Amino acid sequence: MNAHDKVAFRFLLSIVNIDAYNDATKAASECFLTWDILEDAMPFLTQPPGIYAIGGHDGSNALDSVVRYDTTTNTWSGIASMPTKRFAHGVCVHGDFIYVIGGEDGSGNALDSVLCSDTTTNIWSTVASMPTIRFCHSVV
Repeated sequence: MNAHDKVAFRFLLSIVNIDAYNDATKAASECFLTWDILEDAMPFLTQPPGIYAIGGHDGSNALDSVVRYDTTTNTWSGIASMPTKRFAHGVCVHGDFIYVIGGEDGSGNALDSVLCSDTTTNIWSTVASMPTIRFCHSVV
């Protein structure tokens, strides 16, 4: 077991209860997310009208997959995968763009690379790398 394995975050997302507030009707409603996949250090990100689960680890392999929960239809769907697999990465949103920063590739290599997804076109690109590698970090 390497040092990263000892500090990796592992969780099972089985049912998440979300109370949603609708500004137009001034009412709260409840919806349920169900997703039965074991993930390791997989960040979640909100970008209306969705919640994104980006990359992660399935217990054996790093993932490049991205799924989006649509809060208006109460459904999960796959969207364009990242160009590289990674977990223990940071994610943030800026305007219509999702940034995935650093992490580990599943082969023991910490990453300095940064990926960017344009949510209007569903296309990933690589942007300037960080000056140092990082994993298990926060991004704001």
